[in-house]
Amino acid sequence: MQRDSRQDARGYTRTPYRLEHRPTHRLHSKDELLKILDVLSESGVKAWWYSAASKGSYPLFKSKYLPYRTDAVEPEYYQWLSAEAHKRDIVLFSWDYLNCAPLLTAEHPEWRFQFLNGDTHETPRESHFVCYNSPYGRLLKDYCVEVVGELGFDGIWFDGCYHSTDSGVKLACRCEFCNAKHREATGRDIPQTVDWTSRAFREFIEWRYDDSEGYWRSLSGYVRERCPDAIIVFNYFNRLAHDWRGGSPLRRMPMEGMIASEVDCKPQQLLLQHKILRALNDNYPTEVWVTGQDAVTPFYDGRPNPDPTMIAFHFQTSATAGGYGSVGPADKPSNVSETLSSLSKTMKSVSPYIDGEAIPFVGLVVSGATKDYAHPGDAWPTWRSVLGMHNLLNALHYPSEVLLDNMLTAEFLHRYPVVVLPDVQCMSEESAQALREYVETGGCLIALGATGTRTLLGDPRETGVLDELFRITWRDEQGIHPVMEIASPMLQGQGLPARYMMSGLAHLVRSDSAEVLARAKYRPGPGKVFTEKGLLENTAEEVMGDVILSVRHGKGNAFYLAQDVGGDYALNTNRRSREVIRRIVESLFTPPLETNAPPNVVVAPRRQGGKTILHLLNVPSQMLHIDGTKQFHEDFVPVDTISITYPGRWAKASSPTHPDGIGFELSSEEITLFLTGLVRHAIIVIE
Repeated sequence: MQRDSRQDARGYTRTPYRLEHRPTHRLHSKDELLKILDVLSESGVKAWWYSAASKGSYPLFKSKYLPYRTDAVEPEYYQWLSAEAHKRDIVLFSWDYLNCAPLLTAEHPEWRFQFLNGDTHETPRESHFVCYNSPYGRLLKDYCVEVVGELGFDGIWFDGCYHSTDSGVKLACRCEFCNAKHREATGRDIPQTVDWTSRAFREFIEWRYDDSEGYWRSLSGYVRERCPDAIIVFNYFNRLAHDWRGGSPLRRMPMEGMIASEVDCKPQQLLLQHKILRALNDNYPTEVWVTGQDAVTPFYDGRPNPDPTMIAFHFQTSATAGGYGSVGPADKPSNVSETLSSLSKTMKSVSPYIDGEAIPFVGLVVSGATKDYAHPGDAWPTWRSVLGMHNLLNALHYPSEVLLDNMLTAEFLHRYPVVVLPDVQCMSEESAQALREYVETGGCLIALGATGTRTLLGDPRETGVLDELFRITWRDEQGIHPVMEIASPMLQGQGLPARYMMSGLAHLVRSDSAEVLARAKYRPGPGKVFTEKGLLENTAEEVMGDVILSVRHGKGNAFYLAQDVGGDYALNTNRRSREVIRRIVESLFTPPLETNAPPNVVVAPRRQGGKTILHLLNVPSQMLHIDGTKQFHEDFVPVDTISITYPGRWAKASSPTHPDGIGFELSSEEITLFLTGLVRHAIIVIE
């Protein structure tokens, strides 16, 4: 996307990485700040999150809009700091909470969150949550303009963009302001308790998503209109492992603001998270934060100069996904200057080759409705399905991007030769019709598991909304892990026998007119069978059903796999599941690239002008599982020579990260690249 440099907050969105180091309880002296700035400048840090407020959202300057601490300084203090940062070519952002203003709630307790399942405020933090539908919402807008327009900050990075307390017990807000707004829109009061059987409760969840999106748009637009160079960033709380409680919509919502996020040090989550952020809002390159790590320990005060390997890998992984990273909290910058210098050196050769245009091949559908309503109160099954399928596509070296529920339209679907629906149970009729038209006009649709069996709000359908497309006439209620009887030569030979298993629980189906690629059965009598309820005695009558179906429609093809392949692959990577998907896809299309790289090496191409940038990432094997170690260690296994064949008339290839380790051969139709030795990350530029 062509972006306006005037809306780049002094180049913030292009800085190699961003450092968080902010006041906790006290103001720094100007001498202290000068020493910090000098260390950051000498270490190569180009973007710094400081703050106009102390920890807990207590303003440290004499604001005209929000109550401030008794020791607050005049605005000149921050104007001076901003000027000093800019002298050193450092972009300065103010970190703050979106929904927290303890001095204001002390003055106006009626503006506080009134939680959905009880309005008591048992901890000090719970009493600090303030609702933007109260007059606070307008005050916060003016406060933001004050910070970026008068104090000189280049933007504001809002943490705490969620609607539940840290414990996740106190949920949402039903204060008088929210309730009046909800009643005006729906004619009903906000529900007082969590009740998944109530359609009104589920509609309230959707209303709350609309309300969050509306305020984010309003706030960022308000600031941009008055301060065109500033950026408002919202920390996104609907990431992997999160559920409906955070209140952040999982839908496309372009806006003047930037939507960023944070993850644990898990590269398989980080790669997907960047793609989700890009689907949400691609007005800016994506950004994901991580806590600074020395092996498995965060580097808080007293732990100076951690080994930069783990932190650098976060940034290299982000770059592979087409985005940037941020890190914090940091010890005193003087105590971590060697680490920061090492990070800056690592990213110097990488940062010019981040971002660019994704090269589309597979559109992976990530359904917020399925996450919320298919398994009420438990988002993990959906996240497992999505993450596992994303890992599988990476292992096949198929470039993929994310499609959200409201992106299942012709505008987005036709960007991808292949679209994958990983157990997308909740779907609207409008989306289903768009998918039918996508297939008719030449697309390849691969649906897995119970796709389309529920409405968008989670109500079960008598007939799946895509069942006619796949010619499904019957679905079994018994979930099993089937041994497949292969009925198509496409899925046999070259290492695939006539009978084998794939990842994932399946509900067998039957079809009267689809081409059956694989069948399965389970038998009655003594013995046990693996079911969705565990290992149980098999007393059912013999059932024969279909597992993999293929249907031709118009110019395109629709494939249905009864297994929830991704849900199991996230826990158990396996070659046969990959091979089945590969044979289905490559029976129709040639992938954008061919490579001998092993499955744990991600190969991600992007376009920059007339160049193609290839990122190669060697993911530690223990991190390919969703239940892997929370943090990762130095278990990078070096990979020998990797070859990549890429189509097109190219003139040359080079590598800014491995200048002596790259070779290539040219033909009239393609280039074959050779990279000698990959430990963590490499970049290849072809032009």
